Amino acid sequence: MGQDLETIRADFPALENHTYLNTAGIGLTPQPVTETIQWAFGEWSAHGATTPAFRQETEPLVAAARERAAKLFGARTEELAFTGRVAESLHIVTDGLKWSAGDEIITSDEEVLYMPLYRLVKDYGVVIKKMRLAYDREELLNNFSDLLTPRTRFVWFSDTTNKSGIHIPAKAICDLAHEKGALVMYDGAQTAGQFPIDLRGIGCDFYAITGYKWLLGPYGCGLLYIRRDLIPEVRAWRVGRGVMDYFMNSYKEDETALRYEFGVRNIILRIGFGRTLEYLSELGIENIHRRIMSLRDCFWKGLDGIPGVHIASPCHPSLSSAITCAILSGHEPREVVARAWEANIVIVPTEGSPTRPDLRGVRISPTFYNTEEDIERLLEVFRGMLS
Repeated sequence: MGQDLETIRADFPALENHTYLNTAGIGLTPQPVTETIQWAFGEWSAHGATTPAFRQETEPLVAAARERAAKLFGARTEELAFTGRVAESLHIVTDGLKWSAGDEIITSDEEVLYMPLYRLVKDYGVVIKKMRLAYDREELLNNFSDLLTPRTRFVWFSDTTNKSGIHIPAKAICDLAHEKGALVMYDGAQTAGQFPIDLRGIGCDFYAITGYKWLLGPYGCGLLYIRRDLIPEVRAWRVGRGVMDYFMNSYKEDETALRYEFGVRNIILRIGFGRTLEYLSELGIENIHRRIMSLRDCFWKGLDGIPGVHIASPCHPSLSSAITCAILSGHEPREVVARAWEANIVIVPTEGSPTRPDLRGVRISPTFYNTEEDIERLLEVFRGMLS
């Protein structure tokens, strides 16, 4: 990755205190990003947020953050809006589109966000269809195709799911949906920073990214991608950037995705977000992906030798990610998490909905700053519990 692992790990002070295997929850922020945020706050304090001195220093950094994101994710700068979280991005899109009774939305039974969709059911009579994401690519696509009808209006999937870690065939789903005239939006919270992303190549209509997981950025800053030609169709539910005509009592919205950036902008977080994109780009996202998957493979190989462990994540390379849902026979997820914490290891339970008891286990999600020794420490905990 251009640097030796010891040098990289020095950028993450928390690793001196814990074995951290919960990047899918909240990633550790590297010290260079923390220092950049602290510097920005210092400039805010030293000059004041409205002074020319502060603006001249910081506004170019915010613009650079958007440009880095466009380059890293295969989009245009005018297609990207800064948001606070994935939920906000989903709301912008679903609240901004026009809906009719009987419109259908296809989603999965493994999503994190449903409430914005349920509101469409209540307000407009939209119909939600949930599908089980099969662990076989062809079966998954066939199941999706079977749900598509002329009434399908919108598709909402996690590009990589939160619990089982399925990395779905995003482009193939887009192609099938577009044949029926449906729009496709992905939750990329578990993909950005774990996989290379080419939004133009995927062909999706909307894509939501959060910065604090695999991107290792500050909490509360993310991105919404809206395909350029769809921006006029997604009404800004809160009036954001635009031009006011005070004499005619009218306004004209910005023609780019900036129209969705409402109210006071958190410049500090955006600068930090840009720095984390720079940090990851220096390491190389392809290098990061290979390293992450190598650690995942190391973990799976170690699990093979432990009777009583079931991997509830897809194992086929076309659908797998670095997120592993593991179930230990005879042990409750929170017990496993507690035993890991006794060994100073951070993992979390994947206690899913009543409809998904098969995912009631623990989630392990290493990233490039972890080591094979970190994996072995957790395997040793599992061995001790199942011996």
